[in-house]
Amino acid sequence: MKGRPTGFWGKLERDGSGVVTEWHPLPAHCADVSACTEALLERTVLRCRLAALGGRAGRSSGTAPRRTTSGLFTRRAVDLWLQAHSPVDGPWPAPSRRPRPAHKLVCRA
Repeated sequence: MKGRPTGFWGKLERDGSGVVTEWHPLPAHCADVSACTEALLERTVLRCRLAALGGRAGRSSGTAPRRTTSGLFTRRAVDLWLQAHSPVDGPWPAPSRRPRPAHKLVCRA
């Protein structure tokens, strides 16, 4: 889309002076990531190697779970802290503080 973001974004294009000229909406970016993951899993040896690493070598393994996971992983860009700390003004609140690192949410330190 042309111009500055009006919603959550997944990618930005800037001109030589750093001004944002185009942006890619986050839902479209997540769909692109899922489609690329599906293509990699269907057309390369990657699916077989991942199956072997997961102990599923020789078993039928569809791409839907991995494709969905890759698209959902990209949702990290919807994090308000990330969007608010970008150099682009948007419809999100101003940053207040840095959130706890993810590993501290699941690991005891």
